[in-house]
Amino acid sequence: MRFRFLAPLGVLLIGLFASSTAHADTTTKSGTFAADNSVYVYSFNTSATQSYTFATTSFATGGFLPDLTLFQANGTFVDFSSSAGLGDVSLFDTLAPGSYLLYLTEYPNEFSGANLSTGSFLFAGDPTATGDVCNTPGGMFLASNSAPCTQRTANFSLNVTTAVTPEPSPLLLTLPPVALLAMFARRRLA
Repeated sequence: MRFRFLAPLGVLLIGLFASSTAHADTTTKSGTFAADNSVYVYSFNTSATQSYTFATTSFATGGFLPDLTLFQANGTFVDFSSSAGLGDVSLFDTLAPGSYLLYLTEYPNEFSGANLSTGSFLFAGDPTATGDVCNTPGGMFLASNSAPCTQRTANFSLNVTTAVTPEPSPLLLTLPPVALLAMFARRRLA
């Protein structure tokens, strides 16, 4: 009878030890392209399975039409998102532990090929690709999503957000042995 407080105390301790919440971190990368065929590469590693969101926010503020292509560091293709002349883009992926490369290019400079070693970006050799598409020789950073084509800036902004899947607290793993000890102690005192 003296140990009636053990049950509520146990519930409280379980709640404290088991609380483990997911968290998200966002990194913003920005810059300016020199030409239509410029490529920005974001290299990153993940040591645990994580959910990633890659999103551009530059078209809404005057920047060029973006494309995103994700590869494993060994060159294996993972995912792709094209603005297709519509605006900013995003990718949502749950990635296993490993090293990755995210390529940001200007639409229509899309990746073509099965992997990095056998493919390339369509306009890799054409610094005025959007000028060619818009029949404006020498023009760069033109958006073909309107007629006539509109001039855009060479600026980009990329947000990378990671959400770590919560794992049980290490303290939670100590609860079963503590519960067994409490049970044996209670039997001895009874």
